[in-house]
Amino acid sequence: ATAEPENTATSSVSFGYNVLYNLTNVTSSNNITDAWMNYKTTLTPKPGYAITYVSVTVNGEDVGTIKEENGEYKIFVEYVRGPLNITATAEPIKPVFSVTKISLNAGTSRVVKVIDGSAKSWATTNKNVATVNNGRVTAVGKGTATITAVLTTGEKLTCLVTVKNSPKLTLSNTTLKSGTAKTIKAIGGTVKAWTTSNKKVAVVNNGKITALNKGNVTVTATLTTGKKLKCKAVVTTSPKLSKTTVKVKKGNTVTVKLKGKTSYINNKYTNTKYAKIVSKPNTKTLKIKGIKKGTTTLKVKVNGVKILKIKVNVK
Repeated sequence: ATAEPENTATSSVSFGYNVLYNLTNVTSSNNITDAWMNYKTTLTPKPGYAITYVSVTVNGEDVGTIKEENGEYKIFVEYVRGPLNITATAEPIKPVFSVTKISLNAGTSRVVKVIDGSAKSWATTNKNVATVNNGRVTAVGKGTATITAVLTTGEKLTCLVTVKNSPKLTLSNTTLKSGTAKTIKAIGGTVKAWTTSNKKVAVVNNGKITALNKGNVTVTATLTTGKKLKCKAVVTTSPKLSKTTVKVKKGNTVTVKLKGKTSYINNKYTNTKYAKIVSKPNTKTLKIKGIKKGTTTLKVKVNGVKILKIKVNVK
């Protein structure tokens, strides 16, 4: 019997499907031109560019997964089953502000940042409305202002600022009697310094106005923005003593009190060889002691500004 020949199978080796790249300003970590198993790559934009479009398709249909990480795109396709098209486009990065419009209350602030750029200088169109320091915008007074950043490239970015109110003091006018005090505060602003136009009439410390002597005075609060707020204060009385002339025997004492509302009598006394003040410093009651027979005049300073005289007759 003649043996029949064995059937032989014909085999072929596939080199996979074509991988087509359509990249604009983008580089791929995998540049193979054919694939038949899994396909991976990372797309990276050129310096100064950002990827704006990515597509992975087979026969016009989306395939695989695309994940973005820090501006790069990682692509994975499991089992390529047709011609694979990788498309990506990157556009030049344009610097922008983190915000282009902000609304603030007077005295508050907010930082405006430059994204994808570096500022060389900052400016405002109206310092009475808003100021800017290295991107920190501080509201000063009601109105609108435009904040501009000039970039190192020469490009300019702008942000519109609207301030809804103006800072003010809790009081614009006040009346006090000598020795009394009243505290005022700034609303919508931070005070850097308090001043008074006449320290002999009234003094101010951290917003607390203390009346000293009869007269008119203007208290000014200077804010950290440079804006000045004013309050007019009228002091209606001056400190007085209950007596301006007293009699006392040698070796004895006599008492003189402050009349009206005053804060204190300073320990700055002018004594003489005939009489002297022996009361404790900063009191509201004076004790005068007779030293030697005769007539003399003593002086005391009240509230730090008012000098009062007392005629003393020592017997």
